Amino acid sequence: MGVQGLTGFVEERGVFFTELRVRDTKLVIDGSSLYHRLCFAPAADFRRGGDYGAFAAAVRDFFGTLRSCRVAPFVVLDGGRGAEDRKLPTLRGRAAEQLRAAHGLSRGAGGCLAPLLTREAFVQALGRLGVPFVQCFAEADREIAALANSWGCPVLSLDSDFCVFDLAGGYCPLSHFQWESVRAADGPQGCYVPARCFSVERFCRHFGRLNKSLLPLFAVMNGNDYVGLAALEAFFSKVRLPRGCAAGKGGRHLRLQGLLNWLAQFAEPTEAVENVLKYLKKHQREEIRELLCTSMEDYAPSDVNLEDFFQNGRWRTCRDRALTAHLCPSDKLSMDCSWGYLKILKLLLQMSMSCRQMLLLETLGVKMSFLESIPSHLQLPVAVTCYWIRCSEPKVKLHQLKALLLTIVSGELHRINDDPVLCAEDDSIAYNEFLKWKEKKLQNNDFDLDAAHNFCQWQCCLQMGLYLNQLLCTPLSEPDLSRLYTGILVHRLYQELKSTPSVENLFILSQKMTQLYLLLLNTVEATVSPEFFQKTTKTRSDSCKKKKASIKKKTAKCAMPENLHFCSVNRFASLEVDD
Repeated sequence: MGVQGLTGFVEERGVFFTELRVRDTKLVIDGSSLYHRLCFAPAADFRRGGDYGAFAAAVRDFFGTLRSCRVAPFVVLDGGRGAEDRKLPTLRGRAAEQLRAAHGLSRGAGGCLAPLLTREAFVQALGRLGVPFVQCFAEADREIAALANSWGCPVLSLDSDFCVFDLAGGYCPLSHFQWESVRAADGPQGCYVPARCFSVERFCRHFGRLNKSLLPLFAVMNGNDYVGLAALEAFFSKVRLPRGCAAGKGGRHLRLQGLLNWLAQFAEPTEAVENVLKYLKKHQREEIRELLCTSMEDYAPSDVNLEDFFQNGRWRTCRDRALTAHLCPSDKLSMDCSWGYLKILKLLLQMSMSCRQMLLLETLGVKMSFLESIPSHLQLPVAVTCYWIRCSEPKVKLHQLKALLLTIVSGELHRINDDPVLCAEDDSIAYNEFLKWKEKKLQNNDFDLDAAHNFCQWQCCLQMGLYLNQLLCTPLSEPDLSRLYTGILVHRLYQELKSTPSVENLFILSQKMTQLYLLLLNTVEATVSPEFFQKTTKTRSDSCKKKKASIKKKTAKCAMPENLHFCSVNRFASLEVDD
């Protein structure tokens, strides 16, 4: 969730914060906020699809810092959207913003866009680090607040809704959590993370001793991810808010401040709601009352016992319990959906491993006989790659396939180089030569939009393959995403393969890696016809091509289309933007 304009409002007024030294404590972390924060590093390349290795390193460094300060982290992640899907308009708006950001990035504009598999890479990193985490059925805000209050510890997030919850240990915004600037304390207390903590008591005192119980109504009236302002515009157009509510620059903050001062005159929410309804037409009042009361429940304490969940030490294995700890539906429909989903996990678990594996591979259009010689942790990416080359639009080029497979091999070389048992002398030599090659400046640094589009489709296919594999209780091993895809590397390999085909021999000094590359390439090529990657013959004269290109250039559109139309044949058509 999130309250519109509240983050900027409290940031402008430092009086709402206290200085905090974070050490020797439990810390409840909003996982969604954290992985977005960590993936938006200043040097990150969002244009080419992300670098999951660098992201995983940032996750490792973050939790290493917490460990050095004796902070025990507990990560809580959002789940689905619920049967009512009340947040759908907000999610549609965010999706449109992401498409506009992607459109800008593809044409050289700045901006940030979380790589597609960031969440999956984050969860994998948590598992490798042994950081306890849980995924809720729906939004996790209430569960995060309840868990932090049961322990009396802070919440770490970047969600303004935590300014509304009454948190015993306070809310630490990630923007003020200086984990990269750990400091040593005087005496035996050890190091700490400098941070700032939002104080709801200070916030309420600033507005004439505003009752904390009125903050959920304030959040709902000001507009959050579930409730827009349109339903209450009649109220704002008629009521006289203290200090006014001027429009223009700063107008939203003036309205926000005026609303807080207006609410401060009431003792509790029911009284305030009745006074809001007085400004509305009679036929609207019951509907708005129900909307406000229902929406305020999003800030009510949760009865989900995540403390028991974490302290049992069963977070790795209790898949069924993870589903039933969170059954707090507001209506029978969501209860039926939850239990229906639970029955479907149980049914899948009754199927044999071979049946679940067959179902996965039939969906991807690959036979297990093709994958038997592939290392188990690469079987799913290879199966997905086979699906990708058959279904991608525009058609995958051979150099794109080779660049992707060489990137996968580079991840394998990196993996075994970290393991003295697996790494032979020729592997070490090949790895050092690879690092020297990476340090060389690329002569042609052009951005190929078609290649970026195809590699993005591969990530889409991999994401859906991961989800289906998880739903089927992992009949194939899950690949390590941090070793699987590096956007800058795959684009560079593709550019060099076009001009310098010898780069295909990048790992020739390692017999093991050379064999692996050829095995991957031959396996994927065996799933398509021999003519699949052959160049098409010329059917038009050069003059005709030039004429058509000239016409296309004159009629091109540079703006983002207002409405995106989905094609029933090509599931990737929605990613296309007129040039």
